[in-house]
Amino acid sequence: IVFQDFVLFPWRSVLGNIAFGLEMLRRFTRAEIDERAHHYVEHLGLAGFEGAYPNTLSGGMKQRVAIARTLAAQPEFILMDEPFSGLDPVNVALLKSALFEMRERGKTVIFSTHQLDQAEELCDSVAIIDHGRIVTAGPTREVKRSTGHQVVRVATSTDGDIGWLRSLPHVTVTRPGNDYTEVRVDTGTDPQAVLR
Repeated sequence: IVFQDFVLFPWRSVLGNIAFGLEMLRRFTRAEIDERAHHYVEHLGLAGFEGAYPNTLSGGMKQRVAIARTLAAQPEFILMDEPFSGLDPVNVALLKSALFEMRERGKTVIFSTHQLDQAEELCDSVAIIDHGRIVTAGPTREVKRSTGHQVVRVATSTDGDIGWLRSLPHVTVTRPGNDYTEVRVDTGTDPQAVLR
């Protein structure tokens, strides 16, 4: 489990924190502990900080150490609370890579997020929870379709002028970007009409 409010041991280095998690399980040899700890130091972009102590690290780096400690144990199930919160784009990409690796190894990763684009990219299935109740759940594609909204990504110019897009009928701009803009198309409207 990786909680949003994770705990690192202040008297242990980055490498020591990752190794300590494995030592507590008492099922790995010293060689396996060292190999796994070093693998996740590299995999989560912590190389060069192996000997650093938690009080010298940024919040994002501390979070990566906590995640590395959990992933190094290669559990069958991983629960993560808002794992991408506070991470910059480079570290988000590193974490996504680690999660894809876990999935390829047949592990189950369950995480909470408010970032639906991340859930869509990473998850085979999702559950949307409101006030402790599951509102809808199932394969990601089906849940997305069940919302009754269609999303279209439109390449836009770098000048940022998307007024023309905002003026289209039955279209709501949901995420303006530098290279593209996402719009939601009302139910019953053909997305191809937007693209034309």
